[in-house]
Amino acid sequence: MNTCYKAADAQFDVSKNFNDTSRWLSGKFPKFNTDAALNQKYNVAGSPTLIINGVESSAGRDSASYLKAICDAFKNAPTECGTQLSSTTSGPGFGYDSVGSAQAA
Repeated sequence: MNTCYKAADAQFDVSKNFNDTSRWLSGKFPKFNTDAALNQKYNVAGSPTLIINGVESSAGRDSASYLKAICDAFKNAPTECGTQLSSTTSGPGFGYDSVGSAQAA
């Protein structure tokens, strides 16, 4: 685990970005650049953003909607697309507040 941590830390400058508070976004959030190249490629500036086959999806912000959007991209959807997931949308922040129900894709 420590080897994996060190490799990821070196590749993505996690500790360096955390320790350099002058570069934090809005002075509150350290940069976490694991997907920086993809963010630039697809012009992603917010979370969550779902890109399917190079196109930004307008799917809802819950697990069931994401699964449906992904499964709709298949000509022959895999059996996992029948999995029932929650349609509960997490609230902002850490997502402790939520509303919704369970739905199948």
